[in-house]
Amino acid sequence: MGGGLALSHAIIPKSFEAQASEPRRTFRVDHPTAGGPTGPEIEVASPEDAFAAAQASWVAFHGMLELDVEQRAAILERIADGIHSLGDDLVKLAARESGFSTVRIVAERERLMQTLRMFAGVVRGRQLDRTRVDTAEPSRRPLPKPDLRRARRGIGPVLILGPANQPLTGGAMGADAASALAAGCPIICKSHPNHPLTDAMVARVAMDVAESVGAPPGLITLLHSDRQGEQGLIRGVVDHPCVRGVAFTGSRQGADRIGDMVAQHGPSTAFSANIGTINPVFVLPGAMESNGDVIAERLFQSCTNVAGQTCTRPSVVFVQRGAETEVFARQLASLFDQMPAARMRSGELAGRFLRSVEQCLDTRGVRLEGGSFHAPETDATTVAPVPGCLMRCAADAFVREPGLHEEVFGPAMLLVVADDAAQLLSAAAAIGGSVTGSIWMGATDGNVGRRLSATLEHRVGRLVFNATPTGLELCPSLVHGGPYPASLGNPFTSVGPDAAERWMREVSYQNAPEAVLPKELRLSNPLSVARLVNGEWVDPADEADSTGDNADDDAGDGEATEAGAKPAAGDEPPAKPANPTKAA
Repeated sequence: MGGGLALSHAIIPKSFEAQASEPRRTFRVDHPTAGGPTGPEIEVASPEDAFAAAQASWVAFHGMLELDVEQRAAILERIADGIHSLGDDLVKLAARESGFSTVRIVAERERLMQTLRMFAGVVRGRQLDRTRVDTAEPSRRPLPKPDLRRARRGIGPVLILGPANQPLTGGAMGADAASALAAGCPIICKSHPNHPLTDAMVARVAMDVAESVGAPPGLITLLHSDRQGEQGLIRGVVDHPCVRGVAFTGSRQGADRIGDMVAQHGPSTAFSANIGTINPVFVLPGAMESNGDVIAERLFQSCTNVAGQTCTRPSVVFVQRGAETEVFARQLASLFDQMPAARMRSGELAGRFLRSVEQCLDTRGVRLEGGSFHAPETDATTVAPVPGCLMRCAADAFVREPGLHEEVFGPAMLLVVADDAAQLLSAAAAIGGSVTGSIWMGATDGNVGRRLSATLEHRVGRLVFNATPTGLELCPSLVHGGPYPASLGNPFTSVGPDAAERWMREVSYQNAPEAVLPKELRLSNPLSVARLVNGEWVDPADEADSTGDNADDDAGDGEATEAGAKPAAGDEPPAKPANPTKAA
């Protein structure tokens, strides 16, 4: 499945494929280090392809409603197994397209499989259920109480727009895609122009193995596009009435552009953007005095790893003036001075990085403290190495200049020096939304640390203490996101089990006959789902544990038990629409 013809075309079920109205354009991937096109010709998806993918996804959405949680969990597990089975073919292709080392790609692959299996556990454990039952009280005065029951459903097909710097964990089957599948939503992946064949290889094996365990065709589709045509392709997908969600990971400018598109062409569409931010770090005097050299080394490594192309790298560091601070600054400067030039993923990213640094250095009060800088080249197709650089300014300059609050994506750091604790807190209050905020504090920093924590809590998604922010633990307590510009369009985390919340909605049934109610809402509870019933939490598993051997004694009293209840007549799964567009 290496990189041949099957990966160079859109991935759409054959029954939905359509002829393009005009000859298809093709493109080739730019080489990540040498620049210039390389690899096979890849077909740009047509408007007809976009329409077909949306229709196929809508039919697959109805097919997913017919599957039970065990079948849906098995789909995610088999996809993880299928990705692992690709072995070195996937690793070599992803490394070749992205320019990243095979070590990093293997780590991404392991993280991706961990994410898929985590969501399989979420589905199997029904962790996304929020089932509520409020039974009727017809004799209530002054007005009778109706019977109301609430369940959750996936919203429908989700368009996945991944970043350049995460070919596997952010690609065709990354966290956004896996979370949508966990919610029961089909995905339409728009491959990234920097790693389209990697996206296609993952999507192809995912669809093949998913169908082998009962997934409906169209659960996973993929469309290719070059940079010239991607805005038109995205607009065509967003505009289709069957598409109900869009996931984006990338820059604030890209998120704003896609957000505007969604607002204009799909106002009822759920939009979730995960955006890179400055991830501020505060090193307080007590920590500086006791551990400044170690902190400087760790912050440098965290900032410059993979040429600074991670969304949680620390890029703005706040310190309080003092003798230890000057030692800290000199050590950071020395580390940047010794840093070899780094290659970014593309000429476009390298050019954007150099322009961002240039704008910072042109700002009044900012100077180059360590490393080096050269003006950006005009030829964006040549991926020349970029220098690492440490810039420095006073806290009042940071507060005054909003341009310094913008992310610089690449191996650069801004050191902000405050005169005292009050100025440090004022600088913290000037920060916009960020994915992370970090505080290094010692035993004597408690008072300022508490006040700083209270300020940052309203501005970041994850507060980190005495550690670097890079690296994410996949667990229910994680928040990856934050106030704008860290996130746009939703209040939920984009990584971890709760990421699937973005793609779900609530549905209430009032006075519904048992025959039309979803199984989890029926009075007999045939699925043994934990539910909130008339304001009290009822978990059949707890009841079973408490009744023990006496459960059999109650089975003959004329009432159906939950385990033995039969579905009511007429509980057929929803019919697939004959015309998906009209059904939307």
